[in-house]
Amino acid sequence: MDVSISIVNFDTKDMIAECLASIFKYTKDIEFEVIVVDNGSTDGSIEFIKNNFPKVRLICNRINEGFGPAHNKSFKVSSGKYFAVLNSDVIIDSNVFYELKIFMDKNPDVALVIPKVIYPNGNVQDIFRFYPGVKETILGALYTFNIIDKEKFFKYSTKNCDYNKFKILKNEYAMGCCYFLRRSSIASSYLFDEKFSLVYSEDADLSFRLKKQNFKIVYYPNVNVIHYSGYTVKNKKKYDYDLFKRIRVAFWKNKFYFIRKHHGLLREILLRIIVSVAFSIVLFFEFVKFIFKKPKSESKHNLQIYWSILIYTVFSKPKQI
Repeated sequence: MDVSISIVNFDTKDMIAECLASIFKYTKDIEFEVIVVDNGSTDGSIEFIKNNFPKVRLICNRINEGFGPAHNKSFKVSSGKYFAVLNSDVIIDSNVFYELKIFMDKNPDVALVIPKVIYPNGNVQDIFRFYPGVKETILGALYTFNIIDKEKFFKYSTKNCDYNKFKILKNEYAMGCCYFLRRSSIASSYLFDEKFSLVYSEDADLSFRLKKQNFKIVYYPNVNVIHYSGYTVKNKKKYDYDLFKRIRVAFWKNKFYFIRKHHGLLREILLRIIVSVAFSIVLFFEFVKFIFKKPKSESKHNLQIYWSILIYTVFSKPKQI
């Protein structure tokens, strides 16, 4: 088997339908398998995949086990020389996996290759991020509080990059909407660390582990995928605010765990202090907005999210490594 393509699905029936259709339409000249791990969907995704994509190997979880554990299940049962991690909100419009396989065959010192990622309108998506740290955490807080917008967050949190140029990633990583990995580079029995909660930072951790093993991580812009960025989170926000809150809290949980794992307890404590002060200040102003603003629903939801993050930051014990 040349390539195993792993997709995690959670209530994204319409999106994963496009994703799977594009894979089977454009992937040629390689032996490949597609494994979908469903994280307890209730939107008819499972039945739809069974009826419309019989070649897909489907693994069904009763609950949402999160991004990392789901891909780990896929990794354990897969057999490809290369393993592709693909978001359900990504589609392809060319023979991407064949091209990535050829590149990896020619470059045996590369463990992970990431293609160019574009939005549906054709604009290039900013996918490079600095590894979690003090600067990145402060920027994340400013973004969470809507003090800086998404464009400024990405501008300040990564170097000015030319996304049309080949690049070996050293001080940054690329977000994991489409990872193409060499199986032999994964020394452990798992792909993602399952101590990370739900989503966020698992891709940073995987990249950092490969980096510490002196493997090369490469951005390869000769091929591209199309990413409907954040579809799952945005979709769940519309009707499941409790899950959306858990996802926002997980964003910070995972940052703290990454720092603890790779940089030690003292660095994590420093970051917790910074985040605690920041959220305390913002909570005060959000409470003032809640008192005087009508309608109050958005401020109420923000208060609940910020309060949950603050409580976790101050009172939770650092995870054991």
